[in-house]
This record gives sequence, C-alpha cells and structure tokens, in this order.
Amino acid sequence: MRSSRFFIYISFCYSSFAVASDMPVLSTVTVHSQTEKHIGIATTASEGIIEGQSLTQRAILRTGEILETVPGLVVTQHSSDGKANQYFLRGFNLDHGTDFATSVLDMPVNMPTHGHGQGYSDLNFVIPELIASIHYRKGSYDAKDGDFASAGSADIDYLWSLPQSMLLTTLGEHDYQRLVFAQPQTLSASNKLWYALELQRNNGPWQLEEDLEKVNAVLRFTHGKPDNGWAINVLAYDASWQATDQIPERLIQAGILDRYDTIDKTDGGNSRRLSLSWQHRHNQAEQQSQSSFYVLNYELDLYSNFSYFLDNPSQGDQFHQVDNRTVFGFEHEQTQLTSFDGLPIQHRLGIEGRYDAIDEVGLYLSQARQNTDTIREDKVQQALVGLYGQQQIQWTPSLRSLIGLRADFFYSEVEAHLNANSGQESAHMFSPKFGLSFNPTPHDEYYANWGYGFHSNDARGTSTRLNPDPRDANYLQAAAPSPALVKTRALELGLRTKLAKNLDRTLAIWQLDSDSELVFIGDAGNTEENKPSKRYGVELSQHYALNDWLSLEADITWSKARFKTDNTSESYIPNAVEKTGTLGINMQFSSRWFLDARLRYLGSRPLTEDNQIRAESSTVTNLKLSYHYNPQLSLRLDVLNVFNQQNQDIAYYYASCTPYDQQDSACSPQNPDRTGIEDVHVHPAEARSFRVSLQGQW
Repeated sequence: MRSSRFFIYISFCYSSFAVASDMPVLSTVTVHSQTEKHIGIATTASEGIIEGQSLTQRAILRTGEILETVPGLVVTQHSSDGKANQYFLRGFNLDHGTDFATSVLDMPVNMPTHGHGQGYSDLNFVIPELIASIHYRKGSYDAKDGDFASAGSADIDYLWSLPQSMLLTTLGEHDYQRLVFAQPQTLSASNKLWYALELQRNNGPWQLEEDLEKVNAVLRFTHGKPDNGWAINVLAYDASWQATDQIPERLIQAGILDRYDTIDKTDGGNSRRLSLSWQHRHNQAEQQSQSSFYVLNYELDLYSNFSYFLDNPSQGDQFHQVDNRTVFGFEHEQTQLTSFDGLPIQHRLGIEGRYDAIDEVGLYLSQARQNTDTIREDKVQQALVGLYGQQQIQWTPSLRSLIGLRADFFYSEVEAHLNANSGQESAHMFSPKFGLSFNPTPHDEYYANWGYGFHSNDARGTSTRLNPDPRDANYLQAAAPSPALVKTRALELGLRTKLAKNLDRTLAIWQLDSDSELVFIGDAGNTEENKPSKRYGVELSQHYALNDWLSLEADITWSKARFKTDNTSESYIPNAVEKTGTLGINMQFSSRWFLDARLRYLGSRPLTEDNQIRAESSTVTNLKLSYHYNPQLSLRLDVLNVFNQQNQDIAYYYASCTPYDQQDSACSPQNPDRTGIEDVHVHPAEARSFRVSLQGQW
C-alpha cells in the first residue's frame, strides 16, 4: 500500500436503467441541463440524475463530496477521511447520514443501530470514477423512499461495462497518493466482466499524520443490457487511519495549539466492508421490473475523544465504538402501463426488506486504544420490511397526478450486557404520498407534492430502561424507552422552466415537520428524544450555457429550522444550516483543454438553542484543469481550496477539559464538581493543496 504512487481517473457517460416507451413517466430525469427534456417526466422540481461524466470534471477533496452534485447538499468532515462524512441539507445537520438515504448498486449504505450513530452512511468504499449516475430525490414524495429518506435520498449506480482498460495516477501534497486500475473482459456479445482496484494513502495537513491507508476492489459481471439484463457485483473495502478530531477554539486563539493540531494522538480507527449483490432488470413494451438481493459484512472500530479529560482527569475520556454485522436484503419493484377510458396510467408495486444480524455493537471507555470499561455491549437482530404502491395518471397532455402509500414494519431484539436493557420491539408506519405536475407550455412545468416519511430509531433506544453510562450522574437510574419509528411530513411546491434557449431554472419551496428530533447518542449509549421541529425553505438552481465552450451553474438555498416550543428564545436547532450556495464555471477551450471551477458557500448557523453562539460561515473554491494529449492520454491538475481560506469544516459547542486547562477550577482534577469549560470546538478545513493526475486508457 505504501508503495502506491499512482492515480487512475476514469471518465464515462452512462445510459441508466430506463424503459423505452411512449409513456414519459417511465423515463429518467437529468437535472442541470436541457430542462425542456424534463417537462412531462419529473414528479418534483427537486429530483434528478447526475451523470458520471460530470463527476469526473470536478475537483473533490474526499470521496463523499460526490454528493455535493446534489443541489444544496454540503459535505464536510469533523475527523479523519476514513470516517463517514458530515452532511447538511434542507436545514438538517444530517450528522453521518440520518434522514438522507444513500444506496450503491441497490444496496442501502445507511446503517441502523450503528456503533457511532443511527443511519451512519460511509461512502468511502465508492470509487468515483466508476459511477455511472447518481439519482437523487429531495423530500420523501416517492413511495419508494423509506427509512432515513425524510430529507432526501441518493441512489448511486456503477457502469454496466467498461469500453477499455484504464489507469490513472495522482500525486499530491501531504503524501497524497492514489491509484485506480480498471480492466474489462468481454466474454461474449452479451456477457461482460470488469474489475477495478483503488489504492490510496494520505497524511493530510495535520500535526498528527493521518496515515490513511485505503483499499477498494470491485468485480462486476453483467449479462445483457442495463435496461434488460442482470449483474453480479462483488465489492471489498478496507481502511485504517489516525484521527484529528475537533479541538477548542480557546487553545487556538491563545496560540497553545496549531489549528491542525490534536489532543489525543491515539484517536483513529479501521473499517472493513465486503458485499455480494445481484441485480436484475426486465423491460417489455408496457411492463418493467427490477429486483436485487445482497449480503454484506461490515466492521468498524472507532476511537474518539471529544472532551479530553473532563470525565476522567487521569486516564482521559477516549471511548471505543464497535460495530460488527452481517446484513441480508432484497427489493423488487414492478411497473405496469395501462389505460382507462383513454387515460394512460402507470402502476408501481414494490417490496423491500433488510435483516441486520449485529454480533456486536459496543461502546467502551478506553485509553490509548485499550478498553478500560464497558458502557454498552449489545447483540442485536433487526428487521425492516417495506411495502409500497404508487399510481400516476396522465389526465391531460399537460396534467399528471401521483398517489402512493407505503407501509413499513419494524422488529428488533436486543440482548444487552445489562439485562434490564434487553428486549424486543415491533412497530409499523404508514406513509401516504400525493403529487401533481402541470406543464402549460413545452418550456414550463409546475409541481405540488405532499408526503409522509420516517426514520427508525436505534434498536437499543427502544429497549433501554436503565442509564448504562457510568460517566453520567444518573447512572443506572430509570430511563424511558424511545419509539422505534418517528414520523415526518413534507410539502413542496416547485417550478422547472427554460427561460431562454440555453438558460434552465428550477425553483422549490418546501416545508418539513418532524414529530421528534430523536437521535441515539452513540457517544453516550442512550437516546436524546428532543422536541418536535419544523423546517421550511427555498431552493433555486440555474444552468446557463453561454455558448459551445462556456457554461455557468448556480445553486442557492435558504432554510429556517426551529423546535416547536413555547419558549421561542430557545427554539433554534444546533447546526441547522440556514444558507448554502454554489457557483460553477465550465470552460472547454478546445478539444484538448477543459477547466471546471466551483465555489461552495456554507452559511453561519446556530450552535446553541438560544442562538447566542454561532458557527462562522465558510467559502471554499476548487479548480480542475485538464489537458487531453490524445484520446488515450490526459493530464489533470486539481487545486483544492484555491484561495487558502481558513474555514471551519464543522463546529460544536460543549464543555471540555484539556491538559492545558487544569489550573482552571472548572477543570481542576482536585475539584469533584468540575463542569468543564464550555467552548466552540472546531475541525478546520484543509489548506490549499495541489494534486496532479495522469490518465491512460487503452
């Protein structure tokens, strides 16, 4: 791994699974270009498909930033690149994935009842250059959207076949090295095989070298065509790293710590993922079906220390989170085209399910990666099955309606190390959906959508009856179990329009209510069942092709997020981002030169419920310059954080004690009533860096 000094960059276009039919409701949607083609096809203003080729044109710092192609979605990191990213969308701090559902090759990525956080969505096993498309939906207006999809969802698909072999290498600052090799094998006219390998190392700008080592491998066998065939996929991933977690601003401002410094030098972890999946697509003139089955094994060992020496002034506050599971899942969807009294009708019926056999989901106190005490050590069996139906009717050439219903059934069985916290739980949730689409002209379409969604709770939260955390003053005191499923309600009004020949625009006004901001605190082993909430906002996206070689893209979002409470002075939701924006410029100078520059703005946000403490806004600009020597060879330069902005990737407000605070009575080891020093804790964005890539294909 350490000897790898190469980078592979793969650029492809892809034809997604689409049905050839005169019924437009079965077609796919590509947002940010050619809006006219979307009229009469999309069911909301905030859905779309990102083609894989557009991903290869962007400079990205981390794998998870592929999701920043979704308008309004921001991806950051508060720890090492080996850990799942932090996501923000529609006034949500999505943490590591809660309320935004992701899937890869029809396999859900979000992990329920996870050692670090409910819905943990780690995309580090994805190889961006192999992506064919990302199909995204914001809001839960489609009956297919189930657990974790209240704010939205993204389905990532890989290429069906590779036209040729590829090798591309990258070298960058901070010992950044990456290699991807991909090789196709044509077995027959209808049977094809391809495989790919990714190797990556990175130390980052941190005082403590990140020592990230990552291996990704993909093997894909396909039969037939993407819209009428089947595929078998094997994915393998392994990574290890040292982490630089957030540190107090007080130490940075006093000059005690560098902004890239750390306090606990033993934080870090390792993660592994191995999966086998099968996908099938079958299309006839008036019928479409798709099925998949998967089995995966997943492991995570994660060591973190966010309060340093607050709880234990001698050994420190490091804790160890463990997740070891095997997941079995399936999905099947059938779409039928019929007509009634001359009205075209599309019927969709689907079923999906997953079973998580979690051998160990644990939380331990540790020191220098050695366990010292057990907070939770559980064995969990959890199942979630969803049934859904949806119908679209084309009432007139310009008016369509959508109505759907989804039913989800939850079951869990927890075997806890504290017998009182063991138990079984079952629950169900019904989620109706409704939508209207109206296109009065060939260049405009209006949308109205309403729907229920939900997210599941960590199964341990449904059976917890005693506080398991020895660090807490209420240790072993009675605790109330939490509901297994939390309902959300969403509303959206939207417009998709072509203002001029080369100017596309989409507009969405939305609202989302949640019955509870319920979160299982993986760092404490218990559930924080917060107040109900309301969010609403506006999103505007534009794409303007000035000419054949220059185009502009702009996305602007504004949102307001509040707890529903009588005390309006303490109704702010911490880390609920209020404003985001992106501006992209694409320039094709000639057949050989291409430039993509992209600015991303992440607005200020409250860190406390009274809004007295706020995180700073941040702006980062990335640039990619490509030179194609010939169709087989190209050279690329990525400039990340072009203007070297000293931004914060993430900020939190809480109490901590560091070795430098022991003279303060709030952190003195001799003070049994120490409460720590409340402060903003930040993880900085990385400084400007350069990466050079060489791509070859044959």
